Amino acid sequence: MCCVVFLKNSQTIPIEWIKPFDFAEKLLSEFEANLIYWNKPELNTQHMKKEPTFEYGQVHAQNVTGATYFWHDKFI
Repeated sequence: MCCVVFLKNSQTIPIEWIKPFDFAEKLLSEFEANLIYWNKPELNTQHMKKEPTFEYGQVHAQNVTGATYFWHDKFI
């Protein structure tokens, strides 16, 4: 279970609230590219060599499972 919240101008915006859909899809794709770049998972080969751009603001990714501290309150 994971919660992704974008932070922009001191506002917290869940991905579900971002409109229009095309913009939300682009934003989520850029966020995914950053997750791959920073975590370097073995099975992903894209987005590993060059840091992707993310111009929307800061991202707060929070693992709320309680089972691990991986991505627990991580800001990108």
